[in-house]
Amino acid sequence: MINWEINNSTKSKPNRRLIEKAVLAFTSVSKIRQAYFSLAFVGDSEMSNLNRDYRGQDKVTDVLSFAEEKDNFIAPSEQRYLGEIIICLAQAKRQAQEYDWTLNKEIVRLLVHGLAHLIGYDHEGVSRKEAEKMQGFEEKVMTRIR
Repeated sequence: MINWEINNSTKSKPNRRLIEKAVLAFTSVSKIRQAYFSLAFVGDSEMSNLNRDYRGQDKVTDVLSFAEEKDNFIAPSEQRYLGEIIICLAQAKRQAQEYDWTLNKEIVRLLVHGLAHLIGYDHEGVSRKEAEKMQGFEEKVMTRIR
């Protein structure tokens, strides 16, 4: 089972059931069974600061992922900490409008994207083939969410 905790510094209340559906779909595609991650929802200012501090880009972004170091020893009975995903809710709202779909769909898309990063997928600074692997993984997860 994959567990998570939510930290929310926005006024909106996250849809826990929707997050659960996305995590279940991620579990079925990734085959990861014993793990947990942190999920945070922040506003524009906080996301801009994080993006500047960790990526050197002084602007708002939609999602940041911070994967846990892969070489940490984990006892067989313990859950593996995957890392943290941070979603900018204001940016997600703007993107949902731009893409002409619901905010819930955009949050799920960003969560799945963040989860893919936590397990080692990447799309920046990698070959086109590697970027396509990430996209394919995300598409498989998204099609399993109902």
